[in-house]
Amino acid sequence: IPLTNKSRTIVMTGPLLDIPADRPFVEDENVEWYFRPETGGVLMGMGNNPTQSPEAVLDNEMVKNIIEYAIHRVPVLEKASLHTSWSGVRPLTADGYPIFGHVSGVDGLLLNCGWGGMGIIQAPVAGQVMAELVWNGKTSTFETEDLHLSRFAT
Repeated sequence: IPLTNKSRTIVMTGPLLDIPADRPFVEDENVEWYFRPETGGVLMGMGNNPTQSPEAVLDNEMVKNIIEYAIHRVPVLEKASLHTSWSGVRPLTADGYPIFGHVSGVDGLLLNCGWGGMGIIQAPVAGQVMAELVWNGKTSTFETEDLHLSRFAT
């Protein structure tokens, strides 16, 4: 299964009333940075670095980069206090899309992997579509042909 482990560092601020709780998830794909309100503060993430380790070690340089980029992108974040930070590993595919569906030549094996951080956001629909595939042998919510493992065959 063509997955590569990539590390991402997360920073959580203390309470920050200047960012409303209903502010939407904001992502800058050019630098792999995002932020969103979380429990009165702001959660920010950055990084897409390949790693051989299944466990990520906190990258303090990346924490510094996240903070600098955050202040540049959303200046009010300069008022925020640092509550906590950590790094984690995400299994991702080379094209950034998940692998979903039956595996050719292996009866009964279905894959639903490679979502990275988006798996949490898209878990409800991914579960629904997987249930359709198991129950009906095909999906009806949306077509998954482009997500099959076979796209990596070449």
